[in-house]
Amino acid sequence: MLYCGYPYPERRGPALAYEFKSGYLPVKNKVTRLIIAGGGAGNAIWRQIISDVLEREIAFNHYNNTALGTAYLAGYAVGLYSDFKDLREKWNPVRGWHTPRPREVTFYQQAFSFYRELNQSLDRLYTNHDINHAAQSLLKL
Repeated sequence: MLYCGYPYPERRGPALAYEFKSGYLPVKNKVTRLIIAGGGAGNAIWRQIISDVLEREIAFNHYNNTALGTAYLAGYAVGLYSDFKDLREKWNPVRGWHTPRPREVTFYQQAFSFYRELNQSLDRLYTNHDINHAAQSLLKL
């Protein structure tokens, strides 16, 4: 499940989606379904950007509340439910889906490549300038 807490995702959608993709890529072969939840998930533009960037169909549920996931796990842990399929269908059915759009996927693939290259360059800059040490010094003031 992707949590999207930023309240104005259409302003920062691609950058946040690239961060999601960076975390998603190492596990993508193990992921069978993506459900988007949280504040930003209420925005159709944001959901579509995530689908396009991840190149995956994503679902969004009727209730857009991440606390419900905690309730699912608690009920499952104490034996109230035997499987998650039953929980999903009864508590919070899927309200809709977003499917990647080929033209946008191509654009975001190119932009993600640039994003990764930019992040690698910034990592080198931060290392060269020891920003972490400077930030820790400020915290001691």
